[in-house]
Amino acid sequence: MRAIQTITNSKYNSQTEPLSKLLNMVKLPDLYKFELYKLFYKIQNEHIPHYFTTILNPLIHHYNTRREAVQQSKTMHTFAQHNCLFYMIDLINKSPIIKVRVTTSQAIQSFVFSVKRDILNSYEFLCSVPDCYGCTNT
Repeated sequence: MRAIQTITNSKYNSQTEPLSKLLNMVKLPDLYKFELYKLFYKIQNEHIPHYFTTILNPLIHHYNTRREAVQQSKTMHTFAQHNCLFYMIDLINKSPIIKVRVTTSQAIQSFVFSVKRDILNSYEFLCSVPDCYGCTNT
Protein backbone atom coordinates (compact mmCIF):
# COMPACT_ATOMS: atom_id res chain seq x y z
CA MET A 1 0.00 0.00 0.00
CA ARG A 2 3.06 2.21 0.08
CA ALA A 3 2.64 2.66 -3.67
CA ILE A 4 -0.85 4.13 -3.19
CA GLN A 5 0.50 6.53 -0.57
CA THR A 6 3.24 7.59 -2.98
CA ILE A 7 0.84 8.05 -5.91
CA THR A 8 -1.48 10.24 -3.86
CA ASN A 9 1.41 12.11 -2.19
CA SER A 10 0.06 11.15 1.25
CA LYS A 11 1.88 10.80 4.52
CA TYR A 12 3.67 7.53 5.23
CA ASN A 13 1.24 6.60 8.03
CA SER A 14 -2.02 7.60 6.34
CA GLN A 15 -4.84 5.10 6.08
CA THR A 16 -4.89 3.29 2.73
CA GLU A 17 -8.58 2.35 2.62
CA PRO A 18 -9.79 5.89 1.77
CA LEU A 19 -6.99 6.21 -0.77
CA SER A 20 -7.95 2.90 -2.39
CA LYS A 21 -11.54 4.07 -2.68
CA LEU A 22 -10.41 7.38 -4.14
CA LEU A 23 -8.31 5.63 -6.81
CA ASN A 24 -10.84 2.79 -7.40
CA MET A 25 -8.16 0.24 -6.59
CA VAL A 26 -8.83 -2.99 -4.73
CA LYS A 27 -6.54 -3.77 -1.80
CA LEU A 28 -4.42 -6.92 -1.97
CA PRO A 29 -6.44 -9.17 0.41
CA ASP A 30 -9.62 -8.17 -1.40
CA LEU A 31 -7.94 -8.80 -4.74
CA TYR A 32 -7.34 -12.41 -3.66
CA LYS A 33 -11.02 -12.76 -2.75
CA PHE A 34 -11.98 -11.10 -6.03
CA GLU A 35 -9.97 -13.64 -8.03
CA LEU A 36 -11.53 -16.51 -6.08
CA TYR A 37 -14.99 -15.15 -6.88
CA LYS A 38 -14.05 -15.08 -10.57
CA LEU A 39 -12.81 -18.65 -10.33
CA PHE A 40 -16.10 -19.69 -8.74
CA TYR A 41 -17.99 -18.00 -11.58
CA LYS A 42 -15.94 -19.89 -14.14
CA ILE A 43 -16.49 -23.19 -12.31
CA GLN A 44 -20.23 -22.73 -12.08
CA ASN A 45 -20.58 -21.68 -15.72
CA GLU A 46 -18.16 -24.38 -16.91
CA HIS A 47 -15.61 -21.99 -18.40
CA ILE A 48 -12.64 -23.89 -17.04
CA PRO A 49 -10.39 -26.44 -18.75
CA HIS A 50 -11.44 -30.06 -18.54
CA TYR A 51 -8.53 -31.13 -16.29
CA PHE A 52 -9.83 -28.89 -13.48
CA THR A 53 -13.09 -30.80 -13.26
CA THR A 54 -11.45 -33.69 -11.41
CA ILE A 55 -10.03 -31.33 -8.79
CA LEU A 56 -13.19 -29.29 -8.43
CA ASN A 57 -15.67 -32.15 -8.76
CA PRO A 58 -17.51 -31.53 -5.44
CA LEU A 59 -18.43 -28.01 -6.53
CA ILE A 60 -19.97 -28.88 -9.87
CA HIS A 61 -23.37 -30.52 -9.67
CA HIS A 62 -26.70 -29.57 -11.15
CA TYR A 63 -29.15 -31.25 -8.82
CA ASN A 64 -31.05 -29.92 -5.82
CA THR A 65 -29.71 -30.68 -2.37
CA ARG A 66 -31.09 -29.99 1.07
CA ARG A 67 -28.23 -27.70 1.96
CA GLU A 68 -27.76 -24.32 0.36
CA ALA A 69 -24.07 -24.11 1.27
CA VAL A 70 -21.38 -25.58 -0.94
CA GLN A 71 -20.00 -28.71 0.68
CA GLN A 72 -16.54 -28.35 2.12
CA SER A 73 -14.21 -31.25 2.58
CA LYS A 74 -12.71 -31.88 6.01
CA THR A 75 -9.07 -31.05 6.54
CA MET A 76 -6.61 -32.83 8.77
CA HIS A 77 -4.23 -29.90 9.25
CA THR A 78 -4.72 -26.21 9.85
CA PHE A 79 -2.43 -25.18 7.00
CA ALA A 80 -4.71 -27.03 4.56
CA GLN A 81 -7.44 -24.49 5.32
CA HIS A 82 -5.36 -21.87 3.49
CA ASN A 83 -5.71 -23.82 0.28
CA CYS A 84 -7.38 -21.64 -2.38
CA LEU A 85 -10.19 -24.17 -2.98
CA PHE A 86 -10.96 -24.47 0.73
CA TYR A 87 -10.86 -20.69 1.15
CA MET A 88 -13.05 -20.16 -1.93
CA ILE A 89 -15.75 -22.47 -0.57
CA ASP A 90 -15.59 -20.68 2.78
CA LEU A 91 -15.97 -17.30 1.05
CA ILE A 92 -18.93 -18.46 -1.03
CA ASN A 93 -20.69 -19.89 1.99
CA LYS A 94 -20.20 -16.61 3.88
CA SER A 95 -21.52 -14.43 1.03
CA PRO A 96 -24.69 -15.87 -0.49
CA ILE A 97 -25.17 -12.81 -2.71
CA ILE A 98 -22.24 -14.02 -4.82
CA LYS A 99 -24.02 -17.32 -5.52
CA VAL A 100 -27.05 -15.36 -6.71
CA ARG A 101 -24.93 -13.14 -8.93
CA VAL A 102 -23.21 -16.16 -10.48
CA THR A 103 -26.54 -17.57 -11.61
CA THR A 104 -28.05 -14.25 -12.74
CA SER A 105 -25.05 -12.69 -14.53
CA GLN A 106 -25.06 -12.97 -18.28
CA ALA A 107 -21.34 -12.52 -18.83
CA ILE A 108 -18.24 -12.53 -16.69
CA GLN A 109 -17.73 -8.80 -17.34
CA SER A 110 -20.99 -7.89 -15.60
CA PHE A 111 -20.17 -10.24 -12.72
CA VAL A 112 -16.68 -8.78 -12.30
CA PHE A 113 -18.04 -5.23 -12.44
CA SER A 114 -20.67 -5.87 -9.76
CA VAL A 115 -18.27 -7.67 -7.41
CA LYS A 116 -15.61 -4.96 -7.77
CA ARG A 117 -18.26 -2.30 -7.13
CA ASP A 118 -19.34 -4.11 -3.95
CA ILE A 119 -15.76 -4.39 -2.72
CA LEU A 120 -15.06 -0.71 -3.37
CA ASN A 121 -18.35 0.30 -1.72
CA SER A 122 -17.30 -1.53 1.43
CA TYR A 123 -14.34 0.85 1.78
CA GLU A 124 -14.84 4.08 3.72
CA PHE A 125 -13.78 7.55 2.59
CA LEU A 126 -12.89 8.66 6.08
CA CYS A 127 -10.52 7.06 8.54
CA SER A 128 -12.42 4.77 10.88
CA VAL A 129 -9.70 4.59 13.55
CA PRO A 130 -10.56 6.76 16.58
CA ASP A 131 -7.80 9.27 17.43
CA CYS A 132 -5.71 8.13 14.45
CA TYR A 133 -2.20 9.58 14.69
CA GLY A 134 -1.81 9.84 10.93
CA CYS A 135 -5.09 11.69 10.40
CA THR A 136 -5.15 14.00 13.42
CA ASN A 137 -1.52 15.17 13.41
CA THR A 138 -0.88 17.20 10.29
